[in-house]
Amino acid sequence: MISEERLRQAAGAAALALADSLPAPEECQHAFSPSFERSMRNVLRRGNHPAVYRGLRRVASFLLVLLLSSSVWLAVDTEAREAVFGWISERVEGAYHYFFHGTVTSQKQAENYALSEIPEGYREDDVFETDGYTEIAYVETATGRYLSLGWLHPSTETATPELFFLTGDMEREQAQVNGCAAEFYRDDTGNMANVIVWRDKERDTLLYLSGYFDKEVLAGLAENVN
Repeated sequence: MISEERLRQAAGAAALALADSLPAPEECQHAFSPSFERSMRNVLRRGNHPAVYRGLRRVASFLLVLLLSSSVWLAVDTEAREAVFGWISERVEGAYHYFFHGTVTSQKQAENYALSEIPEGYREDDVFETDGYTEIAYVETATGRYLSLGWLHPSTETATPELFFLTGDMEREQAQVNGCAAEFYRDDTGNMANVIVWRDKERDTLLYLSGYFDKEVLAGLAENVN
C-alpha cells in the first residue's frame, strides 16, 4: 500500500513536471477577436454596475408596486393589487425590477439619447443595442471606471420590457430629473456605481445613469441627457 507521504511526493513531482512543460509567459501571446474583447469589456463594466437588462417576457402575473403621481410607492397585498399602466417598479430579493405594463400611449417614436456634455476625463467607449434597449458606456481614461447611460422603450404591445437593478444593500432615495420624480440608488461601500432612474413620459421610455458620482452630480448629468 502506498503511503500518504509517497502520494504527496508523487503529486508534487507531477505538478513540477506539468509546470515545466508550459511555455514561458512572454511566449503566451494571443490576439483575441474584436467581438470577444467587446464582450469582455461588457462583462467587466457590468460587474460593478447594478443595471442588468433581462430582455422581454410575455405579459403574465406580476407582483405590483403601486405608483401614485410618479413619486409615491406603496407596497400592497395580493387582494389590493390593481393594474397600473406605464413603468412599474417592484422590490424583489436583492434587486428592483422595472417593467412596462399596458399599451404605449405616446405617439412619438423611440428616441436615441446621449449626454449633451461628457464629464471631463471620460470618453465614449461602446454602445450596446438590442430589442428596444440601448446602453452607451463612457469610460474614465485614468481609472477605467465606467459611466453608463441606458434606456428601454416598450416596442410591442404583447411583450413586457423589463430591467433589473441588482441593488443589494444599496439605499434607495427619491430624486428629481428636470422637475420629475426619479429614484436614486446609493452605494456606501465605494465598490458599486450609484444609479439614478427616471422616465421620459413623452416617449414612454425608462432611462438610467450609472456611475461613480454622488446624487447631485448624477441628477445634473441626467438633466443634460437629450
